[in-house]
Amino acid sequence: MFSQVLVCYYTIPGDLNTSWELSPSHIDPHICTHIIVGFAGVVNSTLDIGDSAPVYERVVALKNLEPNLKVMISAGGNNELQSGFSEMVKNHTNRKKFIQSVLNVIKTFRLDGFDVDWEFPAWLGADNREKIHFVQLLQEMRKEFDRSGQKLILTVAVAAPQAIVDQSYSIPEMAEHIDFINLMS
Repeated sequence: MFSQVLVCYYTIPGDLNTSWELSPSHIDPHICTHIIVGFAGVVNSTLDIGDSAPVYERVVALKNLEPNLKVMISAGGNNELQSGFSEMVKNHTNRKKFIQSVLNVIKTFRLDGFDVDWEFPAWLGADNREKIHFVQLLQEMRKEFDRSGQKLILTVAVAAPQAIVDQSYSIPEMAEHIDFINLMS
């Protein structure tokens, strides 16, 4: 799909009014093929961007300078340590509601895709079924992304330590539904 992928994560600063924070206007749109903006949350089985709408708009505007740039949104990160993902993936109805909210945000901000940064399914005493539910989420999301008629990108950010990989991910099944993996190393 992509000849070379160079992903840059842009974490929305807590306070864009300080001189030391990297604002979207300081991002060089030519050094990355993909900019993944994070991190949105998962609240009541929906994608929650909080009050960050202007940031997404400003990062997407970088595509005016680099038309081949892909801009995506990421949910999770180490901010999402509550039960947002766990609750959302539990059943088809919740996953469907979440996927629709993701599609709405993608359409609203003219984004190119979505990155799932769930840290970490079925980890440290969590429900072991989360590993299966995570694959179901990716499968259902891919189906809806394809059905949208757009060429939406679906990626995941996964942990590198073998213990987490073994406990949290079904890599072969995940790989069937995603475009690429972002390895947290």
